Amino acid sequence: MPVSVRKSYAAGELLLYAARSGSLQGVQAALEAGADVDFELQQSEIARSGTALFIAITRGHVDIVRLLLREGASVAKKVMDEFSLLQIAASEGQTEVVELLVQHGAILDTRDGSKNTPLMAAAGKNHVDTVRRLIELGARPGLTDGYIAKRQVTRPSNRN
Repeated sequence: MPVSVRKSYAAGELLLYAARSGSLQGVQAALEAGADVDFELQQSEIARSGTALFIAITRGHVDIVRLLLREGASVAKKVMDEFSLLQIAASEGQTEVVELLVQHGAILDTRDGSKNTPLMAAAGKNHVDTVRRLIELGARPGLTDGYIAKRQVTRPSNRN
């Protein structure tokens, strides 16, 4: 493996470690060292899957999310070939991250393999603020054919 490839790979690993640990300075250093902002390792000890942006989203590192988006991280990447980053943020109730992703071009009504949208993901976990913000940003609440939406409608009531 050529030295430049090894150096780039090492910088990419550093980027993922820094995103995981919440080190903004570490992320900046990795990018300055030549890490690809969308570097990804599949099934490693650093992360089960995903880019530094995915890791920062799942760990709630909003400053790192901001930096990675400014540096051009892809908002179109899918996690495990199914879930959009917007769905991940919405299902975690990360309203600020949802807004940042949409501002950087994330598609509001993207669907996973079960036809769920980010709005359904947020509603399914009762993240009311995220649901409100998604609707304000233009998500369509009329899309109800996803698994989560159907499950919510058919769930028996617990009322006595």
